Amino acid sequence: MKKKYRVYSTPKDGKIDEYFKEVDKFTLVYPSKPELLINDFLKDVNKLSYEFKEEYSAKDIPKIWDKAGKECIKLCEENLDVLSATTKFPEEALRLYVKNIFDNLKEDYLLKIVKGEIGNLEYLDKFAPSIVGYAKAYGPKYAVHIFPETIGPQPLSTFQTGVIKTPAICKPSSGEPIFTTLWIDSLKEVDENIGKYIWSVPWKGGNEKIEDKLFGNEDSAIIVYGDNITIDNVKSKSKGNVLEYPFKAGIEIIKINNSEEINEIATKLVKDISYMDQCACFSPHVVYVIGSPSDSKKLCEKMAKELDNCPIKRKKIGVDEKSVISMLKYTYLLEKSAGLDVEVYSGKDSLIIYEEDPSFQLSPLFRTIRVKPIKNIGELVDLLYGYKNYLQTIGTNLKEKEKIADFFEDYGISRVVDIGKMPINKLHHHEGRPLILPLIRWVDVE
Repeated sequence: MKKKYRVYSTPKDGKIDEYFKEVDKFTLVYPSKPELLINDFLKDVNKLSYEFKEEYSAKDIPKIWDKAGKECIKLCEENLDVLSATTKFPEEALRLYVKNIFDNLKEDYLLKIVKGEIGNLEYLDKFAPSIVGYAKAYGPKYAVHIFPETIGPQPLSTFQTGVIKTPAICKPSSGEPIFTTLWIDSLKEVDENIGKYIWSVPWKGGNEKIEDKLFGNEDSAIIVYGDNITIDNVKSKSKGNVLEYPFKAGIEIIKINNSEEINEIATKLVKDISYMDQCACFSPHVVYVIGSPSDSKKLCEKMAKELDNCPIKRKKIGVDEKSVISMLKYTYLLEKSAGLDVEVYSGKDSLIIYEEDPSFQLSPLFRTIRVKPIKNIGELVDLLYGYKNYLQTIGTNLKEKEKIADFFEDYGISRVVDIGKMPINKLHHHEGRPLILPLIRWVDVE
């Protein structure tokens, strides 16, 4: 008999009609009529909003999230097999990713985030002294979280609305619905009552019965992760506040001072490339090398060997993804045979392309990277500007990270980090924006 996994979470008692979906050797259990659950949430939302604020203080939430993070690590470990089936990542990769997600979820750090944005946590509970008299911060009536297929944003995203004590509906991705439920189950394991205020309800995107009601309240907030089509669709329906986190990409800018550095640089680059197989918003798509073409090619050779020997194997990908990568490979091989200065380094589960054309191109992902020599950073001014809506993170071995940030201030960049450290460990300003302030409004008593 296949193991069953519920992919929704509500506090409702009584029987909920369900249907089943088979994924590998597992059975995922869905609510047959998610619109009824959404209706229940909306019917009770005024009561939920009041009770959430009455039962918890803002300082309670970081403590609960910290403990739930430890619980979720254990819960994910116990359910790595089904997570691997839904995410397509191997279990050893998931262990690494889950640990990294919750390394960022410690009570003291979460408190620093909130205090750094609003100063005094008491503003989220009551009127507290301010520069004009007294002030209080109010969140929306309710929030909706629309999560991507990639695991990771669920804990911090729900913290954004949890710390302002706003009831929330979470919509897990249809491709990966398990992690969201495991996270909410972890919260409930630590504090059973918190489950009254954070629901997980999967539904097919575009369902007008649900979205017209759920998105139609002016006193709501929608936090949406996804591609531009998903985000534009949500914005077109929403009357409330929309916080959007669209598809993003990273680049690496490195300088090779001497050939002895190549091995160390390659190891760090491979760490960035292999993490989540470039499916994360910070993942590198192009490596720009300040140095000679010959050193760049030596770097590609070393990276290819490192990727072949990488202990974390690539996720399972479908026929379509394999076809795109294969087509890219043979396109460049044809260019090489035509005499262009192109090199192709093809591994079992990776593809590295060296080319002198410095233009930026998005990768088809899954350990596919372009390496391009440049003379200096100035060459990137015009090349990257057209992609400023896509760029997020720059990994570099250059010492002047502050100067790089200033240089690309108009390009949408929100992080500049050392190579090998592109995976987010400590998140403060998500996509260059604060986490809490966009969700609250202030009332001053003078």
